[in-house]
Amino acid sequence: MEKAAKHSVGSDGEAFFQAYYELEIINQKTLGHMKNELGANYHANWFTRSVLQVTGDIVWRFVSPQQLIDIIIP
Repeated sequence: MEKAAKHSVGSDGEAFFQAYYELEIINQKTLGHMKNELGANYHANWFTRSVLQVTGDIVWRFVSPQQLIDIIIP
């Protein structure tokens, strides 16, 4: 969501993506202690990180807040 927030600056979705990113930061602080417990402490290798970074740079320019909401809430 950090990429989405950065790429949405100046667009109609800026407030939405920035708020979503800030919520993720709060959740990481609040629930971070549970990642080992839940087995969610995966660290991507350099290839996966690179692919996700490039994908994020391209895809989030074309995603509207409503599209994201429609994915999350079917």
